[in-house]
Amino acid sequence: TASKALHVDPWQPRANIIGGARYLRRLLTRFHGKLRLALEAYNAGPTAVAEGVIPIPAVTYAKQVMALAA
Repeated sequence: TASKALHVDPWQPRANIIGGARYLRRLLTRFHGKLRLALEAYNAGPTAVAEGVIPIPAVTYAKQVMALAA
């Protein structure tokens, strides 16, 4: 995802962090600011979330990230 969609080198830590933040911002826009859906899409892919097919690991990931941010 990083090299194709964001045009960043995933092996460069700074570029990777900036790219991940930009990607999360895109997902937040796509899912109308709904953080849980954006995080699930970050983990499982936006198509899966848009189609309502969200794998359990993506749900768990989103819950854990949101808990850490609280």
